[in-house]
Parts: sequence; structure tokens; C-alpha cells
Amino acid sequence: MPYLSKGSDLTLRNLALAELSNPADAAKQKEIGDSWWNIAENLQTFAQLNVRKRAVLWYDKALPSLAGLDKQVIEKRVSQVESGLVSPKPSTPVVVHKADVPNVAAKPANPAANPLPSKPKDPYLSSFGWSRIYRSNSLKAWNTNTNNGENDFAIEIKSAPRKTKFLRIFRPDNGDLLIIPMTYEDLGTIKDYGTYTWYGQEDKIREYKQPSFGIANHAWRAAYRKDPAMGSKHRGWGWSKPTGFTSTPIIFQWAGARSMPAPVIDIEVKVYDLTSYEQKFLIDRLLAK
Repeated sequence: MPYLSKGSDLTLRNLALAELSNPADAAKQKEIGDSWWNIAENLQTFAQLNVRKRAVLWYDKALPSLAGLDKQVIEKRVSQVESGLVSPKPSTPVVVHKADVPNVAAKPANPAANPLPSKPKDPYLSSFGWSRIYRSNSLKAWNTNTNNGENDFAIEIKSAPRKTKFLRIFRPDNGDLLIIPMTYEDLGTIKDYGTYTWYGQEDKIREYKQPSFGIANHAWRAAYRKDPAMGSKHRGWGWSKPTGFTSTPIIFQWAGARSMPAPVIDIEVKVYDLTSYEQKFLIDRLLAK
């Protein structure tokens, strides 16, 4: 933002200055979010989604103080962005007028007086605080440096953020997602959380007899020789084989149900606390429903 605030584009410069002023007033926070949202209307696909995520950053600040129609509209926008929904083709152009953007150019903000939180310099930054470490429909890419295009790339676990707090497994095709607590140290392990298990250990993923990669729900028992079973026992979200059929192809499942062919899956980690919206997708809350 400090660089954007010195740019030649007046609209973006004023918007950057508005951000750097770090307003505490909900109306001004919403105004900044609306400005980013309007800019996104001229974009498409992932460019549009990324700019809308900037809007959501400010909507999250304003939401607790909003009410009525304003709150309903913003909640709908936040839901749309968190689901990964974007316009597949250019939207009808929306002109962003100078009057639509908070004008603080007359009184530039002092960034030192309102320091912005530092953001991790992580590869494949997905959205605010989320760092994508894997996107593919093949478990073979996990914990490798792979770059075969938009839907088949990954980084080695050792390059993930050291202060990781959460892991998100996300389906770009339909917006479904699941979040679990996670640490950097546990990314490449088999971690039993009591009611579910994370399978990220490379040896287990590469195992021929019973490979397992993803999240297993202990409440969902896998039928012998029928259901793909993580750790030979459970169904969940990820890749595995039915117990007893070592020659069977690896099968992808989502929420315990087979999903073939396997969709492209994002696995991302976050070093910050979850937003109120993201907390709805914590596995403990979803399994309690």
C-alpha cells in the first residue's frame, strides 16, 4: 500500500491512502471495502477474486458494527468470496468515479503512526493470510517443487510458513472447504486429533498397499473391500484405497463419498487467526452438526 499510495492512478492512490489511515469507523471501513468491490467488477476470474478478497478484508472489520440491509449485502459478498465464486467472463463495465473513493489525499496518512500487520512472504500466496502449498488432482505432487501450470503445482513443506496455525483443504470447482488446526511441524506427519486424523506423511502417501493423503473422520468407518479407507479404517476428505484391494486404483473422496475423477484440490495454510466467517468451516464445528 505505501507504494500504491504514491502511484499515478488517482483512484488507487486515494484508496491506498484511505487504507493507510487505518480507520476505526465501520462506515469508513465499509466504504473502503465497497471501493475495492467496485474495482473488481471490471475484472474477471482470479483477478476479480483477489481484488474482492481485499474488499472482504475491510468488510470483516466493519461487519460487527453493521445492521439491516448493509449487513445483509456485505455478508452475501463475503460468502461469495469465501466460496471462491468469480465471474467467468468480463462483467458489464462499472466506472469507478473519483467520488466513490474515500479522498484523503489532502491529508496523507502517516504509515508509521498506523503500522500495517506484516504479511508472510510465502510462495503461492492465495488470499489474505492463506498460503497455497499444493494445488493438484494427484497426490504425487505433495511435498514437491512442482510447477506444471495453474492446476498442478506445489512447494516442498520446508518452504511453508513456520508459524502456521491452520490448514484449509478447498475445492475450487464447487467452493467446498474444510479447516483444521495445523502447525508447520505437523504438515508432513500423521497427526491424530482424537476425532479425526491428518495424513500428510510422505511415506504413507507414497505407500502402494494403503496410501492415505488428507483428513479422515473417525466417525465414518470404511466398509471392508468397498470404501476407500484412510489408514485402513476411515473415510474423509482425500485419497486412499479400499482395504483388501492393493491393486485397486487410488480413489478420491470428499466428505466420505467417492468423487471421481478427482477434482483439483487446494491445500493452504494460514499464520493468522481465522475470521468469523472462516471459523464456520473448522472441522469440529462441521462434525458437530
